[in-house]
Amino acid sequence: MTSAVVASVRNLRVSFATPRGPISAVRGIDLDVRAGQCVAIVGESGSGKSVTARALTGLLPRHARLDVERLEISGRDLRDASETQWRRVRGAHVGLVLQDALTSLDPLRPLGKEIGEVLSAHHLARGRVARRTRILDLLGAVGVPQPELRAKQYAGQLSGGLRQRGLIATGLAGEPELLIADEPTTALDVTVQAQILDLLAAQKANGTAILLISHDLAVVANVADRVLVMREGQVVETGLTTQVLARPSAAYTRQLLDAIPTGASKGYRLATPEGAASPLAGPARVQLPPRTVHSDITVLSARGLRKNYQHRHATLRAVDDVSFHIAAGETLGIVGESGSGKTTVARIALGLITPDEGEVRVGDTDWSRLPESQRRHHRRDIQFIAQDPLSSFDPRYTVRQIIAESLDAVGTPRPQRHSRVLEVLELVGLGADYANRHPRSLSGGQRQRLSIARALAPRPKLVVADEPVSALDVSVQAQILDLLAELQAELGTAILFISHDLGVVHHIADRVLVMQHGRVVEQGPVDDVFYRPSHPYSQQLLRSVPTLTVPDAAHAAGA
Repeated sequence: MTSAVVASVRNLRVSFATPRGPISAVRGIDLDVRAGQCVAIVGESGSGKSVTARALTGLLPRHARLDVERLEISGRDLRDASETQWRRVRGAHVGLVLQDALTSLDPLRPLGKEIGEVLSAHHLARGRVARRTRILDLLGAVGVPQPELRAKQYAGQLSGGLRQRGLIATGLAGEPELLIADEPTTALDVTVQAQILDLLAAQKANGTAILLISHDLAVVANVADRVLVMREGQVVETGLTTQVLARPSAAYTRQLLDAIPTGASKGYRLATPEGAASPLAGPARVQLPPRTVHSDITVLSARGLRKNYQHRHATLRAVDDVSFHIAAGETLGIVGESGSGKTTVARIALGLITPDEGEVRVGDTDWSRLPESQRRHHRRDIQFIAQDPLSSFDPRYTVRQIIAESLDAVGTPRPQRHSRVLEVLELVGLGADYANRHPRSLSGGQRQRLSIARALAPRPKLVVADEPVSALDVSVQAQILDLLAELQAELGTAILFISHDLGVVHHIADRVLVMQHGRVVEQGPVDDVFYRPSHPYSQQLLRSVPTLTVPDAAHAAGA
């Protein structure tokens, strides 16, 4: 029996007014989502995915123009709906879950009151006792432990996974027929991501219609029934998830699939060369340039690292007896859940914080105990690539000044700075034309290239990269990972690569450390750890990774 259509859209077009004329963001897409069904929209940043989601919630900005032949949710014609009418629909008939729960939740209001606002707005669970009971039921339904405690806590007191669950509870509070989830798992580690996907699957089984926006095709494969692939505002392919992912008909879909990093892609380029179409018969992998690891030359070593933090009256051990080394030209990956100590280890390695016990040596230098006045001379040897490059740049600086700043910090003479800036811009594929631009005028991928250029300018022996691609869509991520591999092969730079994405780490790393509760529970060659994990926690992490394995499309279509 076919389920009822909850959301139906025909010929949706959205454009934005700009000083240079209108820009089309969505160009005539059709979409149906049925009760108990999950439809996913995938594509790169700027493809129109999130604009489509906002059109279905009446949240387009004022300078947007909406043209649509049909826009119905739960049988309501919303083509010309006023803001008052949309307020009646939002929450009660369509719920919205965004990517960043920390910015979506009110930092000055406890989680329970955030959910309670939805109940009050739609006159549900009237009375304090009934409302409180409903809030606790919702938190329990989305898997929040100790709901009585969590309802009283603020967003800043909750982990990323708990915040995201709380946001989903808010989206479900009005018992909507349609739940729109816009990148709900992108910022989460693999175990929390798996929990959220299970939660979405449970909601689907309960009859909720789900529109999932994601650039992660493995996530889509695990939860979606149908998929729309968008590019530049248009749908280039649509169909059953099993059919689209197993036998894509569009070259662009094949390129997205080829760009996913895994152990199988190790040693090969992920990005399709510009202007080349990825063959539909399967990926034609191009090898990366060979890289030499000098195992007899240690660039950085850490021994017995411990770091404690005081939280009220309790002591939190963030890093507990961590030891490792990195050889010249090697990539060492660090993986683990949020709070496992990965970033604290990176900050100790960079000399930004001092360990309570243990030491870090850069070459023959006792790096962790040097006063900053002496450490400055050695900073050229160890540089940093941030997750969010825009927040690490001075917004007043041009591209030229941002790179020159890293050269000035290590004492590069002024006459040499200009030529080195142009040299590294060419190295990362930006070129001299970008030198006088400001970072806000760059795309996400271009900003990350600039961040890499700034890190490489002083010719470091080691680069610490903390989640350098987690905020990028899959095709831009592929370009950045290829770039890092090319530069590492050319320059011989070692990389300490920290990520919650196990596929990325398997693709890029030579060895890997698995961290849990501040300790290294397993380490070794990346293939050994990922294919034959010995520690239960490593096994749990790897079981949690969503895979792109899909059933045979022909069988699924006939089932």
